[in-house]
Amino acid sequence: MFEQAFKNIDDVLWKDAGYMRSFGFKKQYLQVMRQSTRNQVPITKQREFFHVIPPLDEQKRIVVALDGLLENGQRLARLYERKHAALEALKKSLLHQAFTGAL
Repeated sequence: MFEQAFKNIDDVLWKDAGYMRSFGFKKQYLQVMRQSTRNQVPITKQREFFHVIPPLDEQKRIVVALDGLLENGQRLARLYERKHAALEALKKSLLHQAFTGAL
């Protein structure tokens, strides 16, 4: 299941979440902003807006995909830390060898 969700992560992040950039969503904001001298939308008006929320199965798929990305990011961070520590040890060893004439 994870593999399928991970392959469609672009759909999850850009197609589904893209509603807030859609014309329908922006239209709601523009209608309210025209009634004011400032470009703001009061929170009380935002509560009245129509929001598209994906079905529960889709939300679960999104969670699985994002959990996979988080796990992968954490794995890469651990790998980076190990590589960085190894590089620092190599640097220290080379400097020691250089100053003791072992090179």
